[in-house]
Amino acid sequence: MKSKHCTELILLLLGFLMLTACSDDDSIRPDTSIPITGYWQIGDEDINGDGAIEGIVVHDDGTITEWQYIESAADPFKLGYKTGKWSLNGNHYELQLSRGDGTYYTVTVRGNDNGKFYLSYQGKASVVPFYRLSQLPGDGNSLLATLETLKYSDITTNDLTGYWEYQDENNTGNNGIYIDAEGNVSEISTLYSSETYHTVSYHSSKLLQQNGVTTFQFLSKDYKVYGIGNDMLLATVDGTKVEKFVRKSVPSEMTRAEKIMNSTVPTALKGTWESTHYTEIINNDTITNVNIEPSDNWGMQLFQRLEIGSEHTIKKYYGSNATQSTLLYFYVDGDALTTSNDIQSLITPKLGYCEYWTISKLSDNELKLINTIGSQTEIYTYKKTK
Repeated sequence: MKSKHCTELILLLLGFLMLTACSDDDSIRPDTSIPITGYWQIGDEDINGDGAIEGIVVHDDGTITEWQYIESAADPFKLGYKTGKWSLNGNHYELQLSRGDGTYYTVTVRGNDNGKFYLSYQGKASVVPFYRLSQLPGDGNSLLATLETLKYSDITTNDLTGYWEYQDENNTGNNGIYIDAEGNVSEISTLYSSETYHTVSYHSSKLLQQNGVTTFQFLSKDYKVYGIGNDMLLATVDGTKVEKFVRKSVPSEMTRAEKIMNSTVPTALKGTWESTHYTEIINNDTITNVNIEPSDNWGMQLFQRLEIGSEHTIKKYYGSNATQSTLLYFYVDGDALTTSNDIQSLITPKLGYCEYWTISKLSDNELKLINTIGSQTEIYTYKKTK
């Protein structure tokens, strides 16, 4: 579906009432035995000379959709989908057209037949009639058919779970959001280089559901969900312009992020560890082989204290007095321990720097880690203190 959807009020509806005392066809009288439901266009051409034709759709359920169509536009349709209402009032139809602020203009159908109808507003009659159409221009019918399948109330987290790719005005999707079953929102961006990558802002926000309104954050803006279907999500920032997200397959980077962050940290690994020994080997020659003891000032330069938590973080203290620290993120896969300064590098190592360690020993009170890069191997031995 190519068109975006707007709840922008088509104010020209009232502009075309042409507040005057007569019309070009006063012989038509109101007739509620003739259904008013269907597609209607204001006038039979582009009256305003701006390339736009417009009108309304009168739905069977008592609602009204306003539409505007510009054939030459890249995105030809603007819709105020079911923003108005209609009803019977005595011997005539009455329409309520949205002002865009929750209130309505009330207009009366002062004359109608199977092919056209005229309106009046505050006692003044329109010259320009609405003409019945067999179908909307362009892909309007399929657009409305799609909107009819959407859910607009009682929206649940389960409805929203998955990856939704944002469609800009040219309907190209580069960025989006992933919503998990707990309502956590992760923003996903596309990075182009010699290869294409997705970057993940993991759990950057959370769905907010309050008073029947569901809100999520995207690009630092709060979007309110307008409607949702199996493959399309409509949301608005300002309550006026409704923007489109399309359901797509979950990017592999997001799948890896979930795998990393939902993995179980071995119970034996969690706690506080202090280094007791360090070995450095280059080209099979042992360069350094030292016990790290408080009494050895030189050896204490190699001291590390690791505070390993269950949330895939390590608070690493280092230096002679362990006064310097850094926060690392980590992932354990079997005996492989990967660490990095940021989650994104864990998710997509090609985009950042990771260190790769092998857990060669893990017991209740001893941990041994080995890191090999090229011809150099480092071995740290730790004891558990907490």
